[in-house]
Amino acid sequence: MLQFALFVVQISAFSLDNYNTYGEIDEWVEQKGGRIIALSQNGRNIRAVEIFANEESPAKTIMVDCGKGARDWISITFCLNLINELSTGNRELGNVNWVILPLLNPDGYAYTWSQGFEKIISKKNHNVFPRVSPLFFLNPM
Repeated sequence: MLQFALFVVQISAFSLDNYNTYGEIDEWVEQKGGRIIALSQNGRNIRAVEIFANEESPAKTIMVDCGKGARDWISITFCLNLINELSTGNRELGNVNWVILPLLNPDGYAYTWSQGFEKIISKKNHNVFPRVSPLFFLNPM
């Protein structure tokens, strides 16, 4: 039986190239200046990172929210990379302010980490329709 790895997971340290635990994400976002805007039902931090192009003149604001769904891991990784790119100063911001919420559902995200990847993969790939023989659809005339 062949097995394929669908997820690249690094448990020991934060990396923008891998999926990270809630604690690693929260700590990294705090280091990037993320402030707590709310607490989840289980008391986990929901943070927002604000990156201003120019504080003196009014600008348009783009708001990006990620991690709404418990198994929506890729959007969280996108938001973390966006924060990194915009905060390093390598990009010209123009006249645009950014408000980024990288993890809106920290309870669900932490729950998916506690369930193990095999369970997540099997649920995601579960076929709700029973297999039917192709001969079932033949109409003999």
